[in-house]
Amino acid sequence: MIVPYSQENYERLKYVFGIDGYGVGTEVNKDINEIVKTSVDIIKNSNITTESSIEVSVTRKDKSYELTSPEVTHLVLNRIIKEGINVNKKSNTKLMIKIGKKVKIYIIQLHKIYNTRFMNGAGGLPFGITGKVGVMLSGGIDSPVAAWMMMKRGCKPVFIHFHSVDNFNPFTGQGGKIGDILKQLKKYSPDTLTLYAINFKPITKQIVQHVPPSDRLIVYRRYMYRLSEQLLKDENINTLVSGESLAQVASQTLENLSVIDETLGYPYLILRPLIGMDKKEIIALSKHIGIFEHSIKPYDDTCSKFLPKHPTLHANLEQIKSYEKRIGDINIDYKKFKI
Repeated sequence: MIVPYSQENYERLKYVFGIDGYGVGTEVNKDINEIVKTSVDIIKNSNITTESSIEVSVTRKDKSYELTSPEVTHLVLNRIIKEGINVNKKSNTKLMIKIGKKVKIYIIQLHKIYNTRFMNGAGGLPFGITGKVGVMLSGGIDSPVAAWMMMKRGCKPVFIHFHSVDNFNPFTGQGGKIGDILKQLKKYSPDTLTLYAINFKPITKQIVQHVPPSDRLIVYRRYMYRLSEQLLKDENINTLVSGESLAQVASQTLENLSVIDETLGYPYLILRPLIGMDKKEIIALSKHIGIFEHSIKPYDDTCSKFLPKHPTLHANLEQIKSYEKRIGDINIDYKKFKI
């Protein structure tokens, strides 16, 4: 794929999923003298020095071209050697010449990506190709990374955030932290992002009243799933993404996750892309995608605000359900935002 060069396009491509790599190249006509001259000029204008070495790779897709790939390689190499530049097939630097309808010439420097005009792309699959997913987005580090990982696999996220902030708005005030996280994720999306912000304060009051402290986190999560299900139905989505990592906190033991998952049955699929990752790995990825500095800002998080000193590690499903009978159904109170 060829994109007209501009600095804006060059910077934007690093946020496009489905692209393995990209670089700035030069197009010339099929005259061999011009191919040779342009190849040498590109090397001279790059950071290749006479103390470095370079490999030449020629691909001839146009089989009607008068010269074979080895012949073009030989002519280019001879000229490069005359310029005093070393040639080595094991070099990390490669001059690529692709002969098709047009001739494209560019340089790749392996292992020194950030010092050249060739960049690793975001990889993954094109945005939206695998369908829509609901993403439970907190104000922390983990869930934005989980969202990014699903976007990388071609999913279009619909975000669901639970808050206890009066007059929540992702563009102003305390809610601005959530907006900042979404703005960074938006760089990886060609579409507008949707955020459902659910007021969890009334539910929290009911849970505090009817559930002992040790089991509250489990009940919080189950009501979050239950309320998310209503929005998933509206959006025609059957997959919910969450940012849990196994045993990272008390609510994320195998037993507790099983009790939480029971809230949603068929046809809903619950995905946890971070389930096997350490916190250090998650933080490193958060920094890589530019979200970490937003995630560590202070925020009145719904669950951590009522975190008990000794949360249960092995929740009992029947006991949890008995608490929920006392609470009953809760009406959903939400606002919808576009970012």
